[in-house]
Amino acid sequence: MTHDRVHLSRSGAGAGTHWAWLDAQGWLVVEWYDHGPEIPYESANVLRFAPEAAAALLPLEAPSDAAMLDLLRQRFATWWEVRSTALERGIPFTAEVDFLP
Repeated sequence: MTHDRVHLSRSGAGAGTHWAWLDAQGWLVVEWYDHGPEIPYESANVLRFAPEAAAALLPLEAPSDAAMLDLLRQRFATWWEVRSTALERGIPFTAEVDFLP
């Protein structure tokens, strides 16, 4: 079951859109969609965390998936912060970039 996306707080003009959700397999997905008139091309930058890795990223146990996403939204303002924290802590993730015309 997928869950609604939550926007991270620094989404907006000049910063792109940063959001997170859980996919159908329970993986945490964090995306930074870079768009706007000031960039030469649009890109979707995606981080995917297996459930165990997501638990390491957010060590406090959340009572539900929605609460976990809300906790992520409270702790991280951008895709960049999520990525930086995962790298600093050695938390595994996969990364994808899709460039759009």
